[in-house]
Amino acid sequence: MVVGLAGQIASGKSEVAAEWQKLGACVVSGDQLGREVVDQSASLRQRLAGVFGSRILTPGGGLRRKKLGEFVFADPAKTEALNQIIHPPLLSRLRKQIAAFRRKPTAPILVIDAALIFDWQLQEELDFVVVVESRIVDQVRRRGLADYRKPLKQKTATFIRAEGIFGSINHDTYDPHENVAYSVAFRTLLSIPRLLDDETIRKFAYRKCLAGLE
Repeated sequence: MVVGLAGQIASGKSEVAAEWQKLGACVVSGDQLGREVVDQSASLRQRLAGVFGSRILTPGGGLRRKKLGEFVFADPAKTEALNQIIHPPLLSRLRKQIAAFRRKPTAPILVIDAALIFDWQLQEELDFVVVVESRIVDQVRRRGLADYRKPLKQKTATFIRAEGIFGSINHDTYDPHENVAYSVAFRTLLSIPRLLDDETIRKFAYRKCLAGLE
């Protein structure tokens, strides 16, 4: 089974993914794939420099990520320009990993940890989507990031209306010494294929979405 883990930047997705990895999930990080795509392609870094200026590159041609982030992430137009360059090769690599996992699973669950699952329209290629929710206004403002929660809720609602299977986790209750809720969520995910073999449960899930992940 392939599960998407979505949510606002800084909402706690990576912490959830790390807990699930301890329990046996295979985790693919969208952020890590993005770094790999850039690090392994000199031509891609040159494209970025052509759009955002040579100051984002080191003398050796590497990417100054902090400099790029300062320049881009507080400006939606610049963020979109960055995404137009990086996302196509990132998604190509991600889809290959999903396809390889479906052909030969290496774990009970493949977790795609990515804030932009709905923006990428990747939800239709996944078996389940979990959104990590958090009241993180202070963290978002402090880091100069765009608050993505409202559009995320709208996209989630659209996904549910289209009969997508969805759950949510409230990261505000997270305690590294009290991770029982995340363990329960993981066990619930493991049960989904069996549950959905039951026609009555499957219809209810598509109509109401699966409960038990909050």
